Amino acid sequence: MAEFEWVKARSACSVAQMFVQLKLEVEHDVKTRNELRPAQSYYGFKIVAAKDSFAVVREGNQIGANTAFFCHADRIEVKHDEKPLHCEGNAESGRGMRVRY
Repeated sequence: MAEFEWVKARSACSVAQMFVQLKLEVEHDVKTRNELRPAQSYYGFKIVAAKDSFAVVREGNQIGANTAFFCHADRIEVKHDEKPLHCEGNAESGRGMRVRY
């Protein structure tokens, strides 16, 4: 039986890796949401990214809003219009386990 590579598994299941996966999924969601807008819509969504953060920005006629995601060493912080949101997730690794958030 092959040895379980727990060091590699744990490395692939870090907060930083979860943040990368979260960003990819949010980018997909933003693209999908923009495709669902009517042709003559007055609003739109975009992603603004920095090194350890990104934000989803809703732009339109007097309807601006944003949700920002920040990657810290021990957690991912989420704020909506500068107000913290409570979100929980856990990174686990082991036989048959995968990163969840």
